[in-house]
Amino acid sequence: MTRWWWLFALVICTVAVGAQEAPKQEAEKEEDKFAKVIKGAEKLEGLFTLYRKPDKVLLEVRPEQLGKMFLCGVTLEGGVGERGLYGANMLSEFVFVFRRQADRLLMVQRSLQFRVADKHPWRKVVERSFSDSVVAAAKVEAEHSERKSVVVDLAALLLTDIPGLTDWLNRALQGNYRLNREWSHIAVVKAFPRNVEVEVDYHFTSDRPARVETLPDPRSLGVRVHFSFAELPQNDYRPRLADPRVGYFVVAFKDFTDDSKRTAFVRYICRWHLQKRNPAALLSPPVKPIVFWIENTTPPEYRQAIKEGVELWNEAFRQAGFVNAIEARLMPDDADWDPADMRYNTIRWMVAHDNSFAVGPSRVNPLTGEILDADITIEANFLRYVKREWRMPV
Repeated sequence: MTRWWWLFALVICTVAVGAQEAPKQEAEKEEDKFAKVIKGAEKLEGLFTLYRKPDKVLLEVRPEQLGKMFLCGVTLEGGVGERGLYGANMLSEFVFVFRRQADRLLMVQRSLQFRVADKHPWRKVVERSFSDSVVAAAKVEAEHSERKSVVVDLAALLLTDIPGLTDWLNRALQGNYRLNREWSHIAVVKAFPRNVEVEVDYHFTSDRPARVETLPDPRSLGVRVHFSFAELPQNDYRPRLADPRVGYFVVAFKDFTDDSKRTAFVRYICRWHLQKRNPAALLSPPVKPIVFWIENTTPPEYRQAIKEGVELWNEAFRQAGFVNAIEARLMPDDADWDPADMRYNTIRWMVAHDNSFAVGPSRVNPLTGEILDADITIEANFLRYVKREWRMPV
């Protein structure tokens, strides 16, 4: 029997070597698949790495980004020109996380209306009482063997009507429009260290179209939507509670941390993060001023007046102890950023067929109330009507 020991030893050694080789081969297989998926793509490194090919855009999500909260800002960059569907309109913003579920990546909008302190014993109770919402999902195309990051087709996430345009169109236009994914596509992608900017051309078709004066053929319409994916601020901003005796724009939520309070509702003022450069001074310039960029599409004859109008607000900021708190600058013609980019406050020019207005919405951090971005939109007819009224005799 002893003469067979070498055979058993050989078998055991072969099995052991095979067991060691299996994970290595699997890792090499995954690495080959990742390389194959991104082969020939232009790599755009930023908050999320993008791989751009002629026929698709891939999004890479690192393992440390799974479960981390990000802010998505949505702007209607190109509209229809009537019934509220105006280009340059700020639509919405929401906080989302990416979650891995087997071979799929989920984009999940977080429920922030109901909260409790992180280490509070009711934490699990609150989490199981209120649901998040999955707004999009995409199949994982490949996983990197070392980084463990995954890549997905960005179109699979964004061509699912995340903004809810279908319902909006049908309410506004009184039609039965449906998203035509075949005619929709990702038009622009840009990656920066703290944000990623994506523009999507959505196309809608209808066999029972509405009467829309601005469309050459109401059976078919297209809108462009700008998505800004950005990090939530990590700074020393301190939320300020709203006083019910004074009107504010607020973010509101229910906080279950302390049940001894009369109400669970908490309301934070929406305000800018202004800090004095010299905290001891009665009047001080801010550490970082509020800057509004006048979009380069604004008619030249109005630019100086807009600049002066913006900077008149410095008189109000003086009462709060600031000098030169707000500035207006002209957007360069060769700017590498877009007016819908969440990093920039802008004053935008637009035209509409059936309306005349000026509006100034803003985006805030829903966790704190800090204003992150504001876009003032001026419709061209607004100035036309002002001129007409000014010239008319009393």
